[in-house]
Amino acid sequence: MIKIRILATILSIVLTQPLMAELNVATPDKYPYADPAGARENYIYSGEVINETRLYDFYQRQADYYMANPGKLPKVIPSFPGLDAGLHGHWGKHNQNGHKDGRWMVMGQTQFVGQQMEALARDAISVRVDEELQLSAVFSARTNLSFFRYWSKGFVAFTPGRWGMTGGARPKGKIDFSFSKGSIDAVARNINKKPLGIGWQVAKEKQNYLGFYDTDEAVIFSYEVDNQPVLDTVKAAGPNVFCRTLEFKKGISEAEVGLFDCSDAPLKALENGAVTGTSPKNKAWSALVQGSLGASLKIKDKVLTLQLANIKPGTVIHCYFSQSATPITSPKAPLASLSALIGKRESRWTKTYTTEGVRGKDKHAYAVDDIPVPLVNDNKSLMFFTDLTFDKKGTAYLTTLMGELWKVTGLGSDLKKVTWKKMAMGLNQPFGIKIWDGKIHVLERSQITVLEDLNGDGEIDFFRCFSNEFDDSVVKGSHSHTFGLDRDNEGNIYFVAAWDCIKMSPDGKTSKVVTKGVRNCMGFGKMSDGTILIGPQEGNNTPTSTIIEVREGDNHGFRNHVVEISNPLGYVPRGIDNSTGGYLEVDSARWGPLGRKSLISLCYGYSSWYQILFDKNAAYTGNRQVATVPMHGEFTSGITRGAINPVDGQVYTVGLDGWGDYSMREREFVTQVSRCLSPLPMRSLTMVSASHSLRSLKKKQSLTLTTISHKCGTTKIPINTAHLNFQS
Repeated sequence: MIKIRILATILSIVLTQPLMAELNVATPDKYPYADPAGARENYIYSGEVINETRLYDFYQRQADYYMANPGKLPKVIPSFPGLDAGLHGHWGKHNQNGHKDGRWMVMGQTQFVGQQMEALARDAISVRVDEELQLSAVFSARTNLSFFRYWSKGFVAFTPGRWGMTGGARPKGKIDFSFSKGSIDAVARNINKKPLGIGWQVAKEKQNYLGFYDTDEAVIFSYEVDNQPVLDTVKAAGPNVFCRTLEFKKGISEAEVGLFDCSDAPLKALENGAVTGTSPKNKAWSALVQGSLGASLKIKDKVLTLQLANIKPGTVIHCYFSQSATPITSPKAPLASLSALIGKRESRWTKTYTTEGVRGKDKHAYAVDDIPVPLVNDNKSLMFFTDLTFDKKGTAYLTTLMGELWKVTGLGSDLKKVTWKKMAMGLNQPFGIKIWDGKIHVLERSQITVLEDLNGDGEIDFFRCFSNEFDDSVVKGSHSHTFGLDRDNEGNIYFVAAWDCIKMSPDGKTSKVVTKGVRNCMGFGKMSDGTILIGPQEGNNTPTSTIIEVREGDNHGFRNHVVEISNPLGYVPRGIDNSTGGYLEVDSARWGPLGRKSLISLCYGYSSWYQILFDKNAAYTGNRQVATVPMHGEFTSGITRGAINPVDGQVYTVGLDGWGDYSMREREFVTQVSRCLSPLPMRSLTMVSASHSLRSLKKKQSLTLTTISHKCGTTKIPINTAHLNFQS
């Protein structure tokens, strides 16, 4: 009766209140310029299924309509109705929010996979201990330099939700040894400053992770404990027998290493020095340590620990354990030395793939040349590109969301022979790549990694940790990537982790949060004056995608309590883009009129791009503001990043498919080679799928941003002010 009375009261209040005023939205039934059937002839991909109800050129058509019908101009111009003209809800008709795709499970894997493990340890690196015996383990620098799980009967599995991005990896098989989830989480996220029995029982300040070596025999982790170097790996010593091997170059005086959880039942001595105990679920196991009289096994606080004392330089210790009460007798050490294996690695990806670029039509001021991607390859690699960079010779290096690095040569004038070569696998969701001081730096989920080719075969065999000195622990969800990677003019490094923009010292030893409260900033870029730009994605607490200048102390309100939200440079109208990609300042004399430090933004959501213009009145308003100017052009994937090839001076872009976008393909590699046709309308810059290029037909162009116009030859075309998006 109480519920009925409450509902009746609410209903009576609703019925007695005046109806809510109708929203001032340009719905297709009332406004012809909001009809999805219009302007489709201008777009070569308008007939694709993903674009069947897409609303093209809304702001241009709206401006044209009221200029032709001034008597119909309302006091307040109606707003953009939403994706697909608002006919299919907020996310449009083909949003793929619930998309499931299990192909990552089919894609071949190398000896290791960097991927968050079950929402635990975002820096986790799963290792094939023995492929034939189906033994596996997972290492994390953040869990006190430990292997925190061992399992049998498989390697790793990925949930199919959103291409495997939302659930992280999980052990495929039966867990044999592990620490508790609560302890792993607390240590990995630094919630509890104590080691809690996991891994090396020393303070985090005395742990220094250096990286790992990919060798023919094993994945070997390298780190320092209290300034003492250690090499560490796990191999099989027989069916269901794990062997953890540690090599001490300079020895170690005294230390304790937590190996895995167990019960508090006393150890029982077996023959040959082995011991047996029970797991937290009372299952028997046996263990044995060899290599030094100073190494022994002990149960402490329900954890089996390796006790080390007076370990001499050069000592190699083997710790065997098996989920069986049967004694481990006379095991054969799988690896006698770890340091001897470094640099010994046979090439694994000797096959290259060749594609030929297809020239785009000279229809617009900027044309597009398509460079096909080797979608069919021996490894069934998923070519979901996240970022790219160039070396001085014009060779491109591309990262993929599934953790691969590809080297691409032959990019330039005719694109007749573009060659693809895989260099690495197993990276942890790389979403930033740069070449600094001649070395490839990649931004992974929880660290910046330097990729090194020790034996000169063109493949990466040392994954050196440049820095993991930043806190990304606030987010446990798997698909909130770490975005960005660039340096300001003083050499400080910037990127976005979780909901914060991080500023790191040039040497990577210190970092701090400079801007807070930003949601999933796929948008990232740097300007020549040192300005760092980030672009949060629309969603909870972020009503529309935003362009933000990184300033120390700013807070934009996402996932934190703030009294006053900081001002962005501007908001991106939803009719321009609903999900930002990268920002790129184009400084190239060979890229036509927009090649003189013009700032462009690449659209992940709309698979297009726009120019960004800055207000010149910041001295009076107290806040820099920007205008977004949509440019004509189409990609077939959501565009994430762009870079300038130093050899041909053109802009190359990469992208991928995901959710909430207008992608037609899952992957994209685009080259643009500028070519100026006279006159040059502002709405005529194009980009398409898989790969493209734009060629310059006239070489003397000028661009005058101060008057918000540009000219090609002698024709000067003003920008339609209906496209401007100055913050009010």
